[in-house]
Amino acid sequence: MIEVYKKDSIIPKQRIELYAKQVQAIVSRCITNRINDTLEVHAEAQKLATKCFETLAFVCQLQLKERDFSLAACQGHMRELWGADQFESLSESGKHFFFAPIVGLLTGVGNDAYKFSHLTLQEYLAAKCAVYLYGHDFGMLLSHLQPLHSRWTRKLLQFVACLLQPESVFAAFCGQVLECDDESRTCCELVWDFLHERGGSEEVEQMVRDKLQVIRGTGHLISGLFHQSPEIRRPFDKTKVVLSEMKQFGIPSDPFVIVARLKKVAEDYEAE
Repeated sequence: MIEVYKKDSIIPKQRIELYAKQVQAIVSRCITNRINDTLEVHAEAQKLATKCFETLAFVCQLQLKERDFSLAACQGHMRELWGADQFESLSESGKHFFFAPIVGLLTGVGNDAYKFSHLTLQEYLAAKCAVYLYGHDFGMLLSHLQPLHSRWTRKLLQFVACLLQPESVFAAFCGQVLECDDESRTCCELVWDFLHERGGSEEVEQMVRDKLQVIRGTGHLISGLFHQSPEIRRPFDKTKVVLSEMKQFGIPSDPFVIVARLKKVAEDYEAE
């Protein structure tokens, strides 16, 4: 962050912007120190090296599901992803970064094993690779990120959502994620996290509300509000019970929709 601030006199608001600048600066500096050639050669080497790190992160995060890795363990997966020719180019470019001192994106953990210096950096690089590999084929993309709520995919999905441009593409992606919801509203939570990471979108916020309205329904909300258990009724943010859920997601969008029903229930209770 200090390095980015010294260069640009500002810290990016989004992590993907910060990580993009960080990766570019570290890889560029390492290439300059190790490869004596023209700027054009440096630019191509930086492109291939970054792609190599993104692929390594993808393999570690989604295929091996590990922090620590060895190049030998990753090579087969990388070859399968890119094919023999591209794999050779990536390997040739990446080998410069594993000689001491190791490139700053990585940390040596002994016995020819490494790990990315931060887990969120690994998640960001893996997301870059996922978007590069599968583009806007959201069905294929999401099939490689199952289960969507696991610790290996949840943060990665947030980065994917931030990388998808323009907003219409992001909205389409969120629609596909919401279709995966099994009525546990887990995917609604995921998409809400996307908005927190990326920034608000009225279209996507309404999509989440519509989905929750289908899952919960007015009847379920009323049942929750009049549930015998006070823990269900009260707005405890951490437990995501009925009132806090209504507040968090703004459902129903028109609260007066349920006023008449609530009044009728209250009258029935009073009559009893």
